[in-house]
Amino acid sequence: MARTRPHVIETLSRRIIGELLPPELFVERDQTERDYGIDLSIECFDDGEPSGSYLLIQLKGTDDPDPTDASLTIPFDFEVKSLLRVNRFATPVLLIWCPVQAEPHKVWFLWLQSYIRVVLDNEKPNWREQQTVRLHIPVENVIPDEEGQSYRRLRHIANHPSRVEQFGQLARLTHEAPFKWDDPAKLAPLFQECLQLDAIFGDPNWRWATFQRGVVEKGLQACEIALDGFDPTDEQLKQIGWVLSERGAPKVEGAPPHPEDLDWEMRWEYLGFAARHCAQLLLNMVAVYFDDRLRYTVWQANGEHDF
Repeated sequence: MARTRPHVIETLSRRIIGELLPPELFVERDQTERDYGIDLSIECFDDGEPSGSYLLIQLKGTDDPDPTDASLTIPFDFEVKSLLRVNRFATPVLLIWCPVQAEPHKVWFLWLQSYIRVVLDNEKPNWREQQTVRLHIPVENVIPDEEGQSYRRLRHIANHPSRVEQFGQLARLTHEAPFKWDDPAKLAPLFQECLQLDAIFGDPNWRWATFQRGVVEKGLQACEIALDGFDPTDEQLKQIGWVLSERGAPKVEGAPPHPEDLDWEMRWEYLGFAARHCAQLLLNMVAVYFDDRLRYTVWQANGEHDF
């Protein structure tokens, strides 16, 4: 029996995705039997060691041409029943669209669960009642790209289950924080434990988390100043985020406080406020990460997304 063109395309697309993923970062694990639309799984490695993070792949090979330079997205019609099945997975599932005749070889990807939460649930809230739904794969989601950013994005997506688990830990820590408001030194273990949440604060390619790590470090610094037991100096107050006027500068209404006007009680009050404020910002971080409407707004406003 002769092989059909769809069978040939499937073979070619598997070869192409294996060719495009660097073996030191991603190892393809073939499915030994059909797993409800999952064509293969990808295990992620860090410095030669297995990371424990995986990606599941729905591979869609095609004879269609690759997108033109003017294209912003690649439309793809997906069966709703299959998309509902995908949404049950905790491991990220990627739709990978592979035009097998493209030269040089390239593929485009879409993180399906995130696309459901951020785009479909906001733009087409009744999509579950349809037979099919049209997805739009951003053309910038291309493998490979010139700067290797796509590989870092894949690694970030694969780490989503670990981030969710660690955001649970972060929520616990921020819940405990108000019980320690009376003494900033007591918050030090909280900030130290936050820094151990490497899936959140240890990702150098995640700009938002890098900024939030600075919040944690400022909070910990305030605690360490309190642990020293000495009245906070001008420089120490500035290091933890306070803006002070220059000593001896003319006093202007609404200007930052003058250091010479701060007695020891006020300095300790400022120190405590800084530590508490940093802890409260971390609670906001938990809320923002799971706010899909906000993610949709950010995507619409400036194009930032993780799908």
